[in-house]
Amino acid sequence: MGKRVIKRVLSVMLCAATLLCFGGCFGHKPKPSPVSGGTVDKTDYDAPKVIKSKEITDFYASFFLYDKRLGGWEGNSYSFKVCKNDSGVLTATEEKTKISVPADEKFLNALQEIIDEQKLVQKNGICKYTSGLAPAFQPCRLTVNYASGEKLTFTENNNPEAEWAQKIHLEFAKLFSENGNDTLLPKEETEITTESQP
Repeated sequence: MGKRVIKRVLSVMLCAATLLCFGGCFGHKPKPSPVSGGTVDKTDYDAPKVIKSKEITDFYASFFLYDKRLGGWEGNSYSFKVCKNDSGVLTATEEKTKISVPADEKFLNALQEIIDEQKLVQKNGICKYTSGLAPAFQPCRLTVNYASGEKLTFTENNNPEAEWAQKIHLEFAKLFSENGNDTLLPKEETEITTESQP
């Protein structure tokens, strides 16, 4: 009699353990992290390729650029943004160096000219990149909001020599230089500025 009870108890325990295992299998699964070398594609194929507004309200760009002064494959990553600060003042910032200066409509117009010239709206909605690449090729991002409610945004594998990124970097570097900080100004630009001073 005792052996039967023990067998039943063991049987019930085995069933319970099996159910728990299956419950874990059929429960919420954690989202798999991107595999190194795998492609992530969250592109919005319906994103508009025409933006009527030219009035930027806020701007964000992050990318890696080779530094010609360092030579080879060396360079730096940058995160630029323009938005109103807590006091309501339009401010341009480079987040890694913590450089922050007042911006104005003229500066926003210069950024819009780069967007138009480089036809960046054609990239609107793209969110496609490869995981696990070297820093120079990890995802770059651009997000621009407009007064009309329109939005330009894309994320893709970085090109450390991209012309659009170089132009945006230079525009911010010039603004910072005008406000007394030459940190991001390329050497050749610094030399030109110095030579032009009386």
